[in-house]
Formats: sequence, C-alpha cells, structure tokens
Amino acid sequence: MIPLTEPGGVIERRIATVTVAKESHKFSAAHFTIFSATERENLHGHNFKVCCSIKAPVGTDGMTFDYRLLKRAVQDNCDELDERLILAGRSPHLKLEEAGGSVMVTVPPAFLELLNLRPGASIGMTVSEGRLILEPRP
Repeated sequence: MIPLTEPGGVIERRIATVTVAKESHKFSAAHFTIFSATERENLHGHNFKVCCSIKAPVGTDGMTFDYRLLKRAVQDNCDELDERLILAGRSPHLKLEEAGGSVMVTVPPAFLELLNLRPGASIGMTVSEGRLILEPRP
C-alpha cells in the first residue's frame, strides 16, 4: 500500500498488476548471435509472443488506466518488429554505420555466403560429394 495525501487526509491506495497478452501480440524476426570474432550462430528466425505487465495504482474509481492504450502500444511495437532482422547493435563484432537513411552492416566474411544472383532469381540446390551446391536457375 502506498499512502497518498488527498483533500480530507491520507488514504491508502492499492497497487494492481495489469497483464496484457493478446493472440495478436506476436511477431516473427530473424537474428544471429555473435559469440566472438570467429564464432556465431547461423541466421535463423523465431516467432515471438509478447506479454506485458505493468504495476499501477488503483484509482478511487477502482480502475488503474485505460488498457486500450497499453494494448495499442504493444501491438504497434509488434508490428514494427514483424518480419525484421534484429541485430545486436552493441556487438564489438558488427560494424554499423548510418548514412542517408540506410544502415551499412559489416560482418566478418566467414559469416556470409554471397551468391551471384539477380534480384528475384530462382536457386537450384543439388548435392555433390556431400556438399550442398546452390546454382542460379534461368
């Protein structure tokens, strides 16, 4: 209980925990974790479900706040993260440079496999001598 002074004296206020967890509060994102200059996970994705809890004082009307504001804020954040690449911006093994509305990401070459493909190209996959071979398709 938190004592608050109001006209007429001191009253006791209750604190309630409000939890918002809607089915629509979810997003999918790709990421990789860099452990060192030579060790990292491969790029992969996850489906995230978001739940948010807030402690707030209960008003004299028995309400804490307008839950719709919290629901909207959580949904806006999920929408912003959906189908994005999430990078560890403080990693010493990534170099990030912002310029002209773009972000340039520099990673060690061992982290990448560059394919000489045109945009929208199809890729054929074959296995030869135990190796997966990716080739552009006409």
